[in-house]
Amino acid sequence: RPSTMVVLHGQVVNKQSSFVMAQKALNTTVRSVAPSLYAYNSRVYSNENTMDFTFDPGFDVSTLRDREKLRIVVRDSQGRTEGFFENKDAKKAEALVELLMTIFVLVVWFLGVAAFAGPVMTLVITPIERMVRLLGMLTVDPLGYQTNSRFKKFMFEEDALVKKSQWTKEVLKGMETSFLMSTILRIGSLMKVGFGSAGVEIIRHNLQQGQNKNMLILNSQGSTVSCIFLFCDVRQFTDATECLQEEVFVFTNRIAAVVHSIC
Repeated sequence: RPSTMVVLHGQVVNKQSSFVMAQKALNTTVRSVAPSLYAYNSRVYSNENTMDFTFDPGFDVSTLRDREKLRIVVRDSQGRTEGFFENKDAKKAEALVELLMTIFVLVVWFLGVAAFAGPVMTLVITPIERMVRLLGMLTVDPLGYQTNSRFKKFMFEEDALVKKSQWTKEVLKGMETSFLMSTILRIGSLMKVGFGSAGVEIIRHNLQQGQNKNMLILNSQGSTVSCIFLFCDVRQFTDATECLQEEVFVFTNRIAAVVHSIC
């Protein structure tokens, strides 16, 4: 269209060109290369001659929106010409391209979010939710939570999560969240060993009281219990230490396990 306007400009503003010649040139252009041209006007600077032309494009021009009209102006030292074209099809094509581009961006964004959300759910959010559930079980029953059906189901879910994820069990075990989970389990075991049945009841009561206040209450009054203390002497323990070296802890723990199982 711009090149067509330049050729028409040279023919219309020519000093030797008349209205009839310009009309013929424009009619030929509309029939051949520019059927969307519906209005054309020119002005020759030398004689201030102005010519206006209109053409029937086969539709009502008033129904066109502003963005569906294309206006091209050509100027030089001899004069000025202006052409108006129907640009509806081109605008539709541009709108379709923009729509497809928007859909493409949304699809890429959705796939990116899905690819990012999957690992985040598996590696961060789900382990944190499991830790919160484990802390809830510790709060309710610090001494016997491991024998609870909820805890057994909780541990069974770990294998199910490994099967559904794209990472191996070794990779998941190496995550910081897995270390935190192991730390919570060790804290529960230490509570059982360190506080005993009476101390665990006190800890459970304090945890349940502080749960509503989002704080841990440690200065509450304790309780009086009757206890029996047993003393166990391992004969020649010094010699056993010299022989076993660092393995003496394993030896001591096994003796303690036997004594505790009897009591």
